Amino acid sequence: MKRKRIISLTSLLLTAALSVNCTAVFADELKYGWQGFPGASPYLLEDNTFADRITIIDDTAYVFDSSGNCSGPFTGFGIINHKRVYYKDGVPFTNGWITVSGHTYYFYPDGSFATGIENIDGKQYNFDSHGELITSESKDAFSLTADKQSVYMDRNDQIIFTVTANNISNYAAVGNSVSLEKYSGGSWYKVEPGALGSVIGSESLNTIQYIGNVGSPAQYRSSHSIRFTPEIYSPDLTEGRYRAVVNVMTDKEIKTLRCEFDILSPTTTYTSSDVYYTNTTDKITFTTVVNTDCMVYTPQITELYYFDKTKSAWTRVAVPTENAVIAAPVYAPAGSVVTSILDLNRYGRGSMKEGKYRAVIGDGITKEFELKNPFNVSVYEDSGNSEKVKKVKVAISNTTPLPLTIGGYGQLYRLTNGKWKAIGLTKGKTLDTYVNVPSMKKVTATLNLTDYYPYTSLKSGSYCMRFPAGSNSYMYAYFSLR
Repeated sequence: MKRKRIISLTSLLLTAALSVNCTAVFADELKYGWQGFPGASPYLLEDNTFADRITIIDDTAYVFDSSGNCSGPFTGFGIINHKRVYYKDGVPFTNGWITVSGHTYYFYPDGSFATGIENIDGKQYNFDSHGELITSESKDAFSLTADKQSVYMDRNDQIIFTVTANNISNYAAVGNSVSLEKYSGGSWYKVEPGALGSVIGSESLNTIQYIGNVGSPAQYRSSHSIRFTPEIYSPDLTEGRYRAVVNVMTDKEIKTLRCEFDILSPTTTYTSSDVYYTNTTDKITFTTVVNTDCMVYTPQITELYYFDKTKSAWTRVAVPTENAVIAAPVYAPAGSVVTSILDLNRYGRGSMKEGKYRAVIGDGITKEFELKNPFNVSVYEDSGNSEKVKKVKVAISNTTPLPLTIGGYGQLYRLTNGKWKAIGLTKGKTLDTYVNVPSMKKVTATLNLTDYYPYTSLKSGSYCMRFPAGSNSYMYAYFSLR
């Protein structure tokens, strides 16, 4: 059986919000292939998982839900081998006209669609950059097209957008400016340019290019091109569907034009997991398969970004001066495989927060991963405290697939005059505390603070307690004592 995945889908497919849920089975329990009527039942792949989302079987694309059930052949746009195609009843549509959601397209025998001005059966037609026919009945006097359907995330690749004025009798002007939006989760979101992108960010008409003039003929046609390179927005780009947004100023209004295209990664990068735990991870190995010639960092990755939820932006993770490493990307030809190492210890393990990270693999090439704390913890005062005894309840939830032993926890800090100050242990005492927490379970323990601290030090106020969470890494739980 032939089988391959549709790597990227257009908005029509993305809005289906289909999720991955591969169910492992044993080969001696089920036979590979359809588990019932073909095209209407689960399909077991040769890797002992059930087909999910959009899967091509015997040259036909089928739709599967998260439980593996097949709802039949797929109809809609998709991208395979970096080419946008339209599937009709599971088979790529070729060699002819078709109307989808009110838009008309012309597809060639190889499954690609016409763009720009094309002569078909002796008649001239005009198509926009994503294949939609521009008709003479259109009320829009302007169009925005691109010279190609996709661009690689690399400083050496670029895409040229052309603003064309059609049927205008007065002037129109456009600046050397293009805004960028990404399609995600059923909506379009603006992508802010990176540090190198100040010349392309929001609309700027400092340099005006006129594409029409007062008194020009009613059928006046002219155009203006704007160059775009993904490097301008690095590292804020990931592989996916995007659109350029350009404003055209006329004597009466400002017209907003949009043109969709795909941004592709010049590499495919793999890691052993998408999620790592702060207590067990010192280094992460990235294996990169190069799809087209590019520049990558090896053997060490020296640039790392953290997604700051408070700012909704990626911020660079600083490296202490003593751990700084100067590295330059090296040339990697298409077809090569490159291994790169990210050493988290260089950044100071105690400063690595839980959350999403993005490692810079090369020029315009990134790979995301997530760091998670191995456990969640909360502390609250025990209701059974007396005048001479202060106890707290410690609730620890293990978020890892392995059992945890947390020892030496309980160092206290009290908020005094706006600063956290450590409380000294009773003379001769050490924090011999420990708790065992099974995988993915929650354990609540009672800690008698007066076993370790002088009662007179445990005044009413705000406290925090420290818990070891790995090599030079800690977690803190905040609570109050009455």
